[in-house]
Amino acid sequence: ALISTDGAAVVPPEVVQLLSRTMPTDIRLENLNISGQQLQLNAIALSPQSLVRFISNLNQSGYLSTLAITDVSSQDEGLTIPFTLSGNLIKPIAADQ
Repeated sequence: ALISTDGAAVVPPEVVQLLSRTMPTDIRLENLNISGQQLQLNAIALSPQSLVRFISNLNQSGYLSTLAITDVSSQDEGLTIPFTLSGNLIKPIAADQ
């Protein structure tokens, strides 16, 4: 599944807003998983600069802690950069609002 959230059918709007504000246009989201307060996503960056900008934007957002980038690799002679990002949501994502 592209998106999974503890059995919920939809991603909390706060997470959608966070990603839309922080993700550069040259990053393609492949998979998003939210389990409790843990967020994990797999994506592909088209440049190292966009990956750095995305990480910086997320750090400055105040919504995630313990941000970690793993499984970073380079494909297509360095033209694409698949990566996995995980972090803990520290601002409440209220399901009852």
